[in-house]
Amino acid sequence: MFPPPEVDWNPVELGDNGGFPVPVAGEAVRLVRCEHEACGAATCVRLPLQLPAKAVRRVVCDGCRQPFECDYVVDDGAVGPGVLAPGLPLPHTQAPPQLFSPEGRAWRYLSVPVAAAAVIGALILIQS
Repeated sequence: MFPPPEVDWNPVELGDNGGFPVPVAGEAVRLVRCEHEACGAATCVRLPLQLPAKAVRRVVCDGCRQPFECDYVVDDGAVGPGVLAPGLPLPHTQAPPQLFSPEGRAWRYLSVPVAAAAVIGALILIQS
């Protein structure tokens, strides 16, 4: 009667990301660090940019591979496409010139014939 639901059997990649799924390649990510007090190793977790750093509670240590509770996390900021590094100036973007803007090439070339036609039209109206 109903078709069986499709199930995605592909395993989620959990490699060296503190037990969290690895974010999609090419997306901006938030880097979060937490330190495991038992072994002294620091674990870096890459989160999607939309998740806040305080979402990290339980992490798998990169040093001893044991899960532990994070007392505090350090937000190292966001990196990736569309995210500017702190301290860098904004990139200069220039919009393409519009067809009939005063700075546009078409306006520059069409303004002389339009002005001449307006002068001729005004002279014809004055003489009649």
